[in-house]
Amino acid sequence: MNNKRFKIILLAAILFIITVFILWQNKVSLNNNNISITDTAGISEIKVYQNSAELLYFNKVNHQWMLNNEQITDVDKVSAFVKILNQLQLKATLNEQMRNQLISDLQLSGIEVHIQYNNGKSKKLYLSKVQPQLSCMYAMNFGSSNIVIVNFPGIENFKNEFIINISPQYWNNKTIWSFSAVDIIELRVENGENPQKSFLIKNTVNGLQLLNYMSKPVLEKLNYNALTNYLTKISALNYSDKADIPVMLGNLISDTSFYFRFTLFKVNHEKETVTFLKKYLPDNSLDYNNLYGVINNTDTVIGKYFNYDNFFKDINFFFEE
Repeated sequence: MNNKRFKIILLAAILFIITVFILWQNKVSLNNNNISITDTAGISEIKVYQNSAELLYFNKVNHQWMLNNEQITDVDKVSAFVKILNQLQLKATLNEQMRNQLISDLQLSGIEVHIQYNNGKSKKLYLSKVQPQLSCMYAMNFGSSNIVIVNFPGIENFKNEFIINISPQYWNNKTIWSFSAVDIIELRVENGENPQKSFLIKNTVNGLQLLNYMSKPVLEKLNYNALTNYLTKISALNYSDKADIPVMLGNLISDTSFYFRFTLFKVNHEKETVTFLKKYLPDNSLDYNNLYGVINNTDTVIGKYFNYDNFFKDINFFFEE
């Protein structure tokens, strides 16, 4: 009886030791496959690749993030991406069979993220798209063959997509303004070449109101659908690129001669203005594709005529035929 009891105790002890060893091995494995980026303040460069092709190159210049050597206007997007890298949480490692199945897929269809630090150190890792059904994604340190399962707070907001948008256009917010009709008091549209065709749209308690260049209400033959559609379309106004002319030159031109000027007055007493100017080529011929825009007398940008066809209208556009 004592011998049998001893065997049971010995077997329990062996199983306990094996269990502790497995758990310790798993912990060691997770620690050796640390994926998260801890020193976010020390990051100097981030490069994102897919199939060995560089898609995005972020670097800091005077503490300002740049993308492909151009200043990023929406730096919060970069901060959000870096925060996710910092919050990656290891959940499990994969067995050898699963690793062999996934490693080539991860290298071919995943993205490579290269982190460079100010102290000269670097870190490289592969990341898959988020697997929405599992609320996780696969990750692997560069040069390793151990794929791990990770997640992070907010992973449920990603649906079968990478944690970083690999389109360069996404990272630069090229919005002149964006508003809802309830946010504005009035929109003034000035026609620089024909001032008498300028107009003003007011948002009143009784609905939208159209006024002529002398600020007199227009009541007869008014097409309210055209008025509503115009305000809806112009609520999102964008530009194509930053201009290569000094802001002061843009200010000087906008004060003397302009093509169209839009002035937006908001309910919070903010005022936004964009003045469009015709652009000329080096041989002094008119550029029929592009024009300049001066935003709030601070930034000079370039826009495409075809993007503004719905905005460059005179007051006659709102009359019933």
